[in-house]
Parts: sequence; C-alpha cells; structure tokens
Amino acid sequence: MFVPCLVRSMHGSEVRALSLGHPLLDDYLAFVGARARVNTWLATAYDLKVFFTVVGKEPAQVTAPDVFTFLKAQRAPRLGERVVRLEDGESGLAARTIARRLSSVSGLFAYLCARGDVGVVRVEVWYGDPVTRHYRDLWIVHLDEHGLCTAFEEWPFWPEKGPYPG
Repeated sequence: MFVPCLVRSMHGSEVRALSLGHPLLDDYLAFVGARARVNTWLATAYDLKVFFTVVGKEPAQVTAPDVFTFLKAQRAPRLGERVVRLEDGESGLAARTIARRLSSVSGLFAYLCARGDVGVVRVEVWYGDPVTRHYRDLWIVHLDEHGLCTAFEEWPFWPEKGPYPG
C-alpha cells in the first residue's frame, strides 16, 4: 500500500522542492513547480497527498472506481451530519475545494499520459441492431519502452446512467 509523505525542501523561506515519495508524483510536482506559482504548487502537492492517502494505491494502479471513492469521501460530512456549510447547506468539503483536488488529480494523469508511458483512448461502443446498449469508455493503456502494451484498463461510462451503475 502506497502512503504518500509530503516533504518540503527549503532554502531559507523559499520552497526549493516538494516530494510525495513516489518517482512519478515527484516528477509531476517538479513539472508543476517549474510552471506555477508557489501556492499552486503547494496546493497541488497537498491535493495529491490527500488523494493517494484516501486511495492507498500506486499511481499506475488507480482505477475509475478509486476516483469515485475519493469523490464520495470528499463529499462526506466532516463534523457530523448536523453540521452544514452556510453557503449551500451541504456537508463535506466545499465544491470548489473538491473541484481543485480533482483538477490536481486530472493534471497528474494528463501529465502521465503526455509522458508517453500511458495512453488514453476515448471509445464509443454500441451493441445490437437496433442498438440496445451504448457505452462511452476510456481505455487506459500502459506501454513499455518499446511502445508495447503491458497493461490495459477499461473505464466504462453509461451515458444515460453514469459510471458503474449498480
């Protein structure tokens, strides 16, 4: 089980590096740190720490259900069922906090795809004549150094029902 540990390398009051203890995550944080303001960099590192603490998996093992589990955990009440936010009457974290955390996670996986060792394909699939089933899938393909597939994941989405209808 992967447990991230956020470490800041400082020089005086300046943040020089951020690490979560995993090579892929640390590479991504270096990428973000070279392009973003310090507060964005710190927020991204913290968001990824929270995500991987909840999920408890290596980045390459994360699946769509893990993301939905994370989302559910972020929406769960923090201080009891009777405590709600004044702005919207909901429990759990603010919608903008959840959106930022999901953006950080999305940015990580987009970066991993752009690196070239993971590919993502969006596929529309229709079954039957006439069509009786329709899926919109994401295929996650892990590639080796020769571009050959080493692992494949399918993240199905039923447009009329949402992800993984039970």
